[in-house]
Amino acid sequence: MNKIFSVEKIIAENKIGFYPSLPRPLKSLIKSILYENQVNVLLNNFQDEKDLAFINKLFNYFNLSFSTQFNIPLEKLKRCIFVCNHPTGILDGLILLKILNQAHPSQMITNDILDFVPNIKNLILPVDWLGAINKYQTRNLLNAFQSDRHIIIFPAGEVSKLRNFAIQDMEWNPSFIKKAVQFKRDIIPVRISGRNSILFYTVSTLRRLFKMDFNIEMFLLIREVFNKRNNSIKVKFGSPISYKTLNRKKLNSEANRIKDITNLI
Repeated sequence: MNKIFSVEKIIAENKIGFYPSLPRPLKSLIKSILYENQVNVLLNNFQDEKDLAFINKLFNYFNLSFSTQFNIPLEKLKRCIFVCNHPTGILDGLILLKILNQAHPSQMITNDILDFVPNIKNLILPVDWLGAINKYQTRNLLNAFQSDRHIIIFPAGEVSKLRNFAIQDMEWNPSFIKKAVQFKRDIIPVRISGRNSILFYTVSTLRRLFKMDFNIEMFLLIREVFNKRNNSIKVKFGSPISYKTLNRKKLNSEANRIKDITNLI
């Protein structure tokens, strides 16, 4: 079996300094928690499946279903930016890629940690959320925004957290407002209903409590996909927001406005 997903490789790339010094049993425990073996079995079984076919296989494997609600038929939308809340992580993106690509070619801006999944490389635009975006990533983003494809963005940049006794997104990065105006793309707000495990929110809360900068809970997101087996997820699409109505001089307020619209869908 090919080792496509390597916990040690990802940890090394993210420069987590304490990992190499851990005792071997603890390293094995971490790999088990992160589902390294299960992920590799899955990726090896589906290694010949690409793009939408691969996503369909995943949905069948996990017996996942979803319901959708639209204010306008997707077939009528062209060159839009879809902005969405981020309640569960990886699954949010896979759902939108599946729905949108059935109607119109679409790509998703995502954390480059998903680079280990070659099956969806044509559908994602990986960027380094933890550092500077390199020239290769910048060029890919420019080409995507200049194309006729839909672009999917999760403006929070990370998965929803437990805040004030509620699961909610962190602050939305307003860069999608600039992109919408620059490339003359209307914005479609999308709301996904869902939540992660108690373990995920506990780790997230403790990290912030101890003021740790590194997003440790990010490594639990694959585990969260496996935890969603047999789930049904609601996806609601709001009405288009014309790029002509956006105020580039008030980026943060515009981002907050669209975030509020999304939360009310």
